[in-house]
Amino acid sequence: MVNAKKLGCFMLSAILAASLTIPQALAVKQDTAKTYQISLRVDGISVYMLNAKMQELPAIFYNNSYYISLRTAGEWLGKNVSWNGDTKTISFTGTTQPKYYKASDVNTEDFIKYTSGGDVNITQRDDITVLIDGKERQFYTESNNIIYPIMYNDSTYLPVRSIANLLDMSIDWKNATETTATQISLTSKLSDEQSKAFNEYKSNIKAQFDKYTDLASGLYPNKSNSDELKKILGNMDECLDNILKLNVDIPQKQNVIDLVSNTVKNQKQMIEEAYLAMQKQTSDELFAIEHGQATGILMKLYTASEVSNILSILEIS
Repeated sequence: MVNAKKLGCFMLSAILAASLTIPQALAVKQDTAKTYQISLRVDGISVYMLNAKMQELPAIFYNNSYYISLRTAGEWLGKNVSWNGDTKTISFTGTTQPKYYKASDVNTEDFIKYTSGGDVNITQRDDITVLIDGKERQFYTESNNIIYPIMYNDSTYLPVRSIANLLDMSIDWKNATETTATQISLTSKLSDEQSKAFNEYKSNIKAQFDKYTDLASGLYPNKSNSDELKKILGNMDECLDNILKLNVDIPQKQNVIDLVSNTVKNQKQMIEEAYLAMQKQTSDELFAIEHGQATGILMKLYTASEVSNILSILEIS
């Protein structure tokens, strides 16, 4: 005869074991969330979250987290993004150039209408599978609960912290103020060797930009001396050449490195334009508002606003 106490323990163990093998009911539900326009930055560069129609997507605030588009994450990751409606699978495959949209890429003729801070209907989806190069990925809260994607306006979203983990980036944000939107920044993680190389790169850029801005401050005081102006512009151009010669091979930072290079090339073009404009104007006309061609160019070089923008992106003060 089987001992009743032992039989009870056996049955309890069997029930517990069975409960671990039977899939639990997942949370699929209709719910409400809020839409917000946020400022997104990747490695310091402002980027825009767009759908396949190039419409700007709002961020979704749900369960005390900001959610952003999975398609956008795939583009940042440098993956081809595809959707299989039959299997309800989002796949990130291959290797492409990471894509970061600018303001000029936004479709302004056909845009998504929403109210910042307004309530919208969303669907929490447990039936969507996310594959990265064929391997299924799941996402969890800090307390190890599964996070399911949500759907809004035919776009799939995940919390920005999950996106950061997917991209292997660190995340930081600044809360909204009366005049600015919430700013969320994702930053590439670097090895110690890469961090050392990038810090040296930034230090060398700052040294050249400091010299550049010091030279630029001499433009206005020498407004009546075209020979001196040409000398100053030549020295400024040399500083920019020195920046272009700087080389650092850090794939995670290539986007911001390209931006530095493009900005420097634009500044060099302005110096060339200043030379041409000065040939058409007398010394007395330089910096005179009524003779605006050389004035505008020299004033832009004098204020060095583009230089300040680069230092800000590189987080150099």
